[in-house]
Amino acid sequence: MLVDRGAPTGTRPPWVTVPPSPLEVVGAIAPPPLLLVHGERDADFPLEHFRALVRAAGPSATAWVVPGLGHAENGATAPLVEQIGRWTSETIGP
Repeated sequence: MLVDRGAPTGTRPPWVTVPPSPLEVVGAIAPPPLLLVHGERDADFPLEHFRALVRAAGPSATAWVVPGLGHAENGATAPLVEQIGRWTSETIGP
């Protein structure tokens, strides 16, 4: 496990019930397309965690590392949200 699931990031209280690790469940999402987006400057989760998720997700996953982006909830820009919307429309449909 690359991230301690007992202590969530940010200011949320500890988990009442610890959820499964993303690495344990991401592979079950296939075959629907999956977009994984990671900020190159994310201080909460290291790039290696993202890479492990991409490997575990399998071939249906699309992976983007966004230059200059921190953790998404604190740094997603309008152009990035638009790019995600385009990917969604092109990959999954309207």
